[in-house]
Amino acid sequence: MSKTKSLSQISSLLAKHRRQAQSIGLITGCFDLLHAGHIGLFHYAKKHVDILVVGLENDSTIALSKGQGRPVHNLRQRSEILSELTSVDYIFTIPIVVKFGSGADIQKQYVDLVASIQPDYLITSPAADRYWQHKEAGLRPLGIRLLKFNARLPVSTTSLIGQLRKEI
Repeated sequence: MSKTKSLSQISSLLAKHRRQAQSIGLITGCFDLLHAGHIGLFHYAKKHVDILVVGLENDSTIALSKGQGRPVHNLRQRSEILSELTSVDYIFTIPIVVKFGSGADIQKQYVDLVASIQPDYLITSPAADRYWQHKEAGLRPLGIRLLKFNARLPVSTTSLIGQLRKEI
């Protein structure tokens, strides 16, 4: 059974988990080249929630935000890779296309998205998410808490790609 679901399927599945009093966590991101920082984030999240949902940025958002040659792996490939992780229960594509820039814009769009899913927690790494404070402020009135994963050694796909380019 595929872990990748539509937003409407996610809503339906999560309603069932809520009735069973299971806690729900949401992580959003690109997850283009999976690395140790991502694995640490997923492991941390799963220790704090029963059901872990991952919202994957669509290819257009990544191309706008990260530039030429990104994503390295397309949406289908990223979803397949994440599906193999035992800590991830469900995956969905984030439907909105965003060029990351204004924190206020990010707050509004992500708060609306997260509100539609209604997790107990949004999980992020402040070292990797420059908008975490905007997200936290927008989620607080909804009763959704932010869990902060503080990675010891922040790693990013962008920095890994930069290192690889230097070596080639």
